Amino acid sequence: MQIETATREQLVEEVIRLRQRNFALEALIKVIEIPKRMRQFLEDTAVALSSTTKAAEPYTGEHQRQVSILAPLIAEKMGLSETDQESCRIGGAIHDIGKIGAGVLSIVVLPRRLEDCEFDVIKLHPIVGHRILEAFACPWPLGEIALDHHEKFNGSGYPFGKDHTKLLTVTQVVTVADVVEAMSNARPYRKDTPGLERALDYISDQSGIEFCPDCVDACIGVFDSGFRFSTN
Repeated sequence: MQIETATREQLVEEVIRLRQRNFALEALIKVIEIPKRMRQFLEDTAVALSSTTKAAEPYTGEHQRQVSILAPLIAEKMGLSETDQESCRIGGAIHDIGKIGAGVLSIVVLPRRLEDCEFDVIKLHPIVGHRILEAFACPWPLGEIALDHHEKFNGSGYPFGKDHTKLLTVTQVVTVADVVEAMSNARPYRKDTPGLERALDYISDQSGIEFCPDCVDACIGVFDSGFRFSTN
């Protein structure tokens, strides 16, 4: 419309049209922003749950934090979607929440080699974690990650001996990140820390046996690119 030659009625109609368009845009923005805010709320809630583990037992809390950094980098290296990367980040931050179950945290802080019966108690934490998270309605499969992160590619893991055909890819990513971090850093019950190099050798040796080959290759690629665990 040429403003200089428009009649008063035309100008009024144009103003009304523009206002209607702006109202529609504002309504659309609100519709878009509500899911964003809800997603952020759910993420904040998940992180808050993760903090309960750290408050109860610092080693496990720090382990989860490190896994939550490494796992999405592996997922990104594999070319997984942004949602899958989020699942790895948030799932990594909360995968061991089941350790707040009765008796587990008091065992993992023992400054000695653990007895078999004590490991049997620890092996319950994926089930406890799943029970905590299964009712948490969110866009990420946090309950499945917590339940299955100790399962193995060939079905030799726990608690149910599932093989890779029954495991989510994001869970298998978290599994690799979990093992590498656990072997790379100190634990109260272990005098000698294997270290990063041995951890990467281990997942490489067990590629296609205990661990998903794609996850292993991507994890090694992340470290080859210069990533290292923080000391914070």
